[in-house]
Amino acid sequence: MTTSKSLIAGIKPGQKFIKIFNGNAITELQRSAKRDMEITTNIDGIKEGRRVTENGITITLGSINLVKLNTQCRKLLDFILAGFTEIAPYGKQATLDTVAKVSSFKVRLEDFMSVCGLRDKRNARAQFREAAHTLLNIGMTFDYEIKRVKGRGKSRKVVETTEHVGGYMFVCTAGIRTLDEEPLIDSSIEFDMSTRMLLYLCNRFIMPVDLKMFTINPQKNPHGYNIMRKLTEHYDINATAPNEPVKLSVLALLEHCPEIPTPKEVRTEKAVQLSKRIREPFERDINALEETYGLIKWQYCKLGGIEFEPEETQPADYPFEDWLDLLIEYYLPDYPVKKKKEVRRSKAEASRNES
Repeated sequence: MTTSKSLIAGIKPGQKFIKIFNGNAITELQRSAKRDMEITTNIDGIKEGRRVTENGITITLGSINLVKLNTQCRKLLDFILAGFTEIAPYGKQATLDTVAKVSSFKVRLEDFMSVCGLRDKRNARAQFREAAHTLLNIGMTFDYEIKRVKGRGKSRKVVETTEHVGGYMFVCTAGIRTLDEEPLIDSSIEFDMSTRMLLYLCNRFIMPVDLKMFTINPQKNPHGYNIMRKLTEHYDINATAPNEPVKLSVLALLEHCPEIPTPKEVRTEKAVQLSKRIREPFERDINALEETYGLIKWQYCKLGGIEFEPEETQPADYPFEDWLDLLIEYYLPDYPVKKKKEVRRSKAEASRNES
């Protein structure tokens, strides 16, 4: 069954946030980079491409020379996840049978343009087509656990089962994956998610995201979307009150910026080059999240959450190696913080070993 419901049409005037399915597998995919992948063949029906395995989750890219795992691809994935969050069952209502009934979601080009703030239809169509083609070539393989409560009273018990996800995330014809067939029909693309992947998502957690996140310009701030997504995920799990500051290390954020080289990759370069290739683009984009997009309020702090005193050496004057040890203290204005019970559940699911 395919839903043609427009996600954008369902957004109310003045609405600031939408909800998306999230889980460790999605987090790993959002921070993965082609350069980290090795050439591979014949994995779970994917004939050839590249793969990487992190934290027990294997990500595979087919048609490797044709795909681009870029910001617009990551935006489209989150937009699709928002669509499935609207229509799919959640928790104990989610079974292979129930999710199979809602495993297809049609995304319109005009909706993608609207949420991303794109105006040039020709350019937007090319970006939309390219991002969709990449998503249709992504495969994931991992195991995860589902806990179900069965029985009542004294016979009540928690039953834990291990589920497997393998193969392409989305089902489509081989011709579309290789671009021998056109994926766009009437300026829209139907994404038919594998039922086992959708079952996994329906048993993880739901995360609100600020709609303005989708408008981050990938040309001006190529790392901004990844930084904001990680900040949102961390805030959603850890914040217990509106506008409550939380802390995250610089290193943890850099791990979610796949286009920024890691300190290990450029460790032989001089300190000036390290700052130019890592620190400067990072600070440019996290500053833009506050100053251009109004998505966050942030500042540096030291280990232990200690703020800088005016008479101390300030973060701007820190050597590169010392800068890596700093923390980001931030909050997301007006973020719909979960209740304490929901926070505990999200933390448990985020830390659960899915391998």
